[in-house]
Amino acid sequence: MSAHVPSPLSPTQTDTDGQLKDLALDLTQTYPRSPRATLGGYVLAARILDKCRALVNNTMGAYKYGSSIDRLFFDFSGITPEQFQSAVAQGLNDEQFETWLKQNATLKDDSEIVQWNNEMRCIRVSDCTPDLQGRLTNYIKNNLPEGTIIYSVLDIFDIEEERIKADSFLSPENTPDDQALDLSKQYPRSPRALLGGFVLAGRMLDKCRAVIAETQGDYDFDCGLDRHFLGFSEIKAEDFKAFVATGATDTAIGQWIQEHAKPKDPEQIMLWNNEWLDKRMEEQAPATQAYMETYIADNLPENAIIRVLFDVFDIEEKRIQF
Repeated sequence: MSAHVPSPLSPTQTDTDGQLKDLALDLTQTYPRSPRATLGGYVLAARILDKCRALVNNTMGAYKYGSSIDRLFFDFSGITPEQFQSAVAQGLNDEQFETWLKQNATLKDDSEIVQWNNEMRCIRVSDCTPDLQGRLTNYIKNNLPEGTIIYSVLDIFDIEEERIKADSFLSPENTPDDQALDLSKQYPRSPRALLGGFVLAGRMLDKCRAVIAETQGDYDFDCGLDRHFLGFSEIKAEDFKAFVATGATDTAIGQWIQEHAKPKDPEQIMLWNNEWLDKRMEEQAPATQAYMETYIADNLPENAIIRVLFDVFDIEEKRIQF
């Protein structure tokens, strides 16, 4: 998630008392502040300040100043990365920098800043531009444990930097690959699990195998949730079932999906995946919302917190604990 990084400032632009060196963190040894931390009334700003001080002090490590996430603050505040860095190089402490920030940010009503802060705290991967979604998706894949559940873009950094403990959609017990599960005793995979590059597909496969083996219990193949994947991929349920019935492995079925699914553009598939990973209950059709209201009351613990649709299945099947 890197972006253009301004060049280090000349010595005439830096502080002469050495205060910056005392303020700067060594980001090879510690973490910057959470993106949720506020400075001058803005989220993101305190974290950007920590990174910028480290940049000027040459203790940046692997962090990037002026990243795509940083740009969200710069675009909203009207401050450029170069202006921000120039102020940092003066050795201002946090209190002094807050004053500078309030004096130099584009004047906005307090309610606008509050609204923007709340948008940033809740921003989902699927809310971002396709380019940024691609960067974030790759970043999650490369930097967070497999199976990590992300509700907000800001979660990525708070999980990676060990401020919050993330839930995982991986089953507590490793489910055997390539064979039918007894779904009267076991759970299918999370709808978040990928198969052939698609969410929903791995769970659908587990149910399809169980139906063929007559061990499906209360689960159904070609249910409403499955049909969202089948509709997007334009794969017919009967064709999928026929191939699964050959005894094909997970790997072979994943390859079959990639060969037979109509959407081929990786960005199109990524955007669809992110849309479903982030889909909230209020974004469902009214009939689905009414059905899920009853389903949740009948099948989930009373204290269960549902943030997105997929949580229903991961809580019911004990991947997310309450």
